[in-house]
Amino acid sequence: MDILMSVRKHWIDLIKSGEKTLEFRTRIGKEYKVGSIVYMYESGKDGAKKITCSAKIKSITQIKHQKCDTVLFVDY
Repeated sequence: MDILMSVRKHWIDLIKSGEKTLEFRTRIGKEYKVGSIVYMYESGKDGAKKITCSAKIKSITQIKHQKCDTVLFVDY
């Protein structure tokens, strides 16, 4: 299933350059599955609100964290 994800422009630039390869989210929906394609668009006041890149989800890992119940990250 294809997924649309809002990401700040600063992080989009790092994703495109290959410097950022993990995405941390406090919650993800059931549609997030290994093999799904994530289409990212720029958000925030500097964002152009357009799809700027995409990636295939390689893995999803659940991590317990002290500030919230669960932190999930997507490796793309």
